Amino acid sequence: MRPAVLALLACVGLAAQPLSPAQPLDLDTLGAQAFRAGYPLSAMAVWRDRFLKAGGSLHHFLHHREILSAFANERYPNVDTLESSAWVELSSGPVTLSVPAAGSRYVTIQFISAWTQTFAIVSRKDLDGRAATLFLTPPGWSGSTPAGYRRIACPTSIVAVWLRLFVGGEGDVASVRGLQQQFVFSTAPALPAAPATFLEALGALLPANPPPPSLRSAFERFKPLGLTLDKGFDPTVLDAESRRSIDAAIALSRKDLLQIARQPRRAEPGWVVFDSGPAMPATLEEMIARASNGPVAFAALPDTEALYAAGYTDSNGQRLQGDRRYVITLEPDSLPPVDGFWSLTVYTASGRTVFGARPSIHSSTPYLNKTASGAIRITLGPSMPLAEQYNWLPLQPGEGVHVVLRLYQPRQAALNGTWRLPAIVPVSQAGP
Repeated sequence: MRPAVLALLACVGLAAQPLSPAQPLDLDTLGAQAFRAGYPLSAMAVWRDRFLKAGGSLHHFLHHREILSAFANERYPNVDTLESSAWVELSSGPVTLSVPAAGSRYVTIQFISAWTQTFAIVSRKDLDGRAATLFLTPPGWSGSTPAGYRRIACPTSIVAVWLRLFVGGEGDVASVRGLQQQFVFSTAPALPAAPATFLEALGALLPANPPPPSLRSAFERFKPLGLTLDKGFDPTVLDAESRRSIDAAIALSRKDLLQIARQPRRAEPGWVVFDSGPAMPATLEEMIARASNGPVAFAALPDTEALYAAGYTDSNGQRLQGDRRYVITLEPDSLPPVDGFWSLTVYTASGRTVFGARPSIHSSTPYLNKTASGAIRITLGPSMPLAEQYNWLPLQPGEGVHVVLRLYQPRQAALNGTWRLPAIVPVSQAGP
């Protein structure tokens, strides 16, 4: 079999078993296996570089500063929080992040390794609303943490940081902007120029960004390529012809990496609860999926921090339509179980919100009406009922619609399914 074909099979896992001494040594196959093994790390470096080319800079947050700014560019915009993203480089030593006091506002700071693993989350529960200084340390660091600082031990020198702050509508945006400006990193180092080939780039990244323990033994097989965890890539190990052949095998393998969409966690009548995957993906396949799909995948909060459920059909099993009216009733003893907050957002079939209208209701929405029993009745429809204006969410006439219920810091009852999602009832059957 041709070496390039073997290399492609290796990439998709059909020839990715550990090499035994009895197997013939094929450098093209090894090169394809090295590409697959190193892809999550190299892809994360590419996402960092794209962030920098888009106007970001190391150790500075790039902020979403408007709720509506996401509507024209993103499907299913999250209107509950304003997000900020940053990339940190720890190869020169520890970095500090100053965190302002946020009081009772929902805050979560997510730290993601260069292998797509969410290795730490600092939230309102940890900060208790007070200011703090986070002390990010590189792998293998053994110094002392300054008094009063909170250490975040980072497993890689490249770290992505995602900040999310609750925003209670347009009137709250200015306050959130003021908080965003107070999240400040210490000075960033300069980055070296990117190497030309994949093996050179991977070799430059590996010593400061070691793979998780579950993957380290796989890299032992790549010594014949001149690639090691501690020293990176030694180009003198291969002759020019071998390097050209390996580069060609890697180029062929690049076309065949799997991209895995988010899978449902469970289904309930009318709803699908989505699984964002483990905070610390252990398998190479999970890391490849996250790295290849970008921030929407690797920066997804783990279920313990945010759980998402999408409602597509009503209590009769019919698809939701923008011309109809529906009621969702949250009884006082079955409110969404959260330690953070919950929100309900309406989207069109294309993943957009209704232009010019309030897109969501959340647990701290002011003036929500309650029934005599204390229940919250949320009305969905194309026009606003005067008696329920604060409890109404608009639907887009002439289109299919669906709703997304987001639970921030969900309790165990939501995670294990003992709490049941509310029915979406057509208004003719919703009762008084």
